[in-house]
Amino acid sequence: MSVHKRGNTYFVRYRDGAGKQRNKHFGSGEKGKDKAEEFDLEIKLARKRKQEVILLKGSSVYLEELFELYI
Repeated sequence: MSVHKRGNTYFVRYRDGAGKQRNKHFGSGEKGKDKAEEFDLEIKLARKRKQEVILLKGSSVYLEELFELYI
């Protein structure tokens, strides 16, 4: 779980619930950097709470939130 910059683009490198390494890209400039840092903090918080983050069309949703939406 870390924010990286390649050229002008920011991305977060993290591991999913299965332990597979993933990259999520957020664009360039300050806006991209801010989004990447926010996502990185969400991933770290989810790991601390021992929750898995599920990605749906570029957004992150906690498993509990998804369950509530389903019901």
